[in-house]
Amino acid sequence: MSTEREVVTASGATRQVTDAERDAAAKEVARAGKKARIARVLERGYLVDRMTIDLPSDKHGEWVPVDQVDRWASLGFENGVEFAKSRGLHGGTDGYAHIGDVVFMVCPKEDKEIMEEVRMEQYVAMHGSPQQKKEVRQREEKDFESRLQTEARELPVVEEGSARAAHREEIREAITAKATNDIPSLTSTPKK
Repeated sequence: MSTEREVVTASGATRQVTDAERDAAAKEVARAGKKARIARVLERGYLVDRMTIDLPSDKHGEWVPVDQVDRWASLGFENGVEFAKSRGLHGGTDGYAHIGDVVFMVCPKEDKEIMEEVRMEQYVAMHGSPQQKKEVRQREEKDFESRLQTEARELPVVEEGSARAAHREEIREAITAKATNDIPSLTSTPKK
């Protein structure tokens, strides 16, 4: 039994869609999904999929280097193994979900927002706010310019020297003079 359905096209006109067209579109969508998955695996993006963790709306999670677990714990993060049990690749005796040299840790979203505020305040104190960027230059740029002004006061340009074409006889004379250790000076005039 064929069921046709009326659809509105992008131009605003209406037309009938048949079962065959709907099946062809479904196959195309399935093929595109397979192609995207294969492309992700071939470009080693599969690890990104594995590291994506669905969390409750009140939690924030991050993959943290194993050697920085104590630092992140002091910032308010805790072991997030209950959210990443099936995502870990390597077993660890410490109770964390491991992927390579990182472990999954979580903290309340409010704590993460406070951390970001503090980081932004520190950035603004060091470099100026985005609104001040036009008026205030970064500290490194100011230091560089002050060093340039103090160290490299106007140095005179020295252009002393001369150039002239060497003739065949002069080259022969220089070669034979080198062999006899009778090297002519640079200011000698060529023989004519």
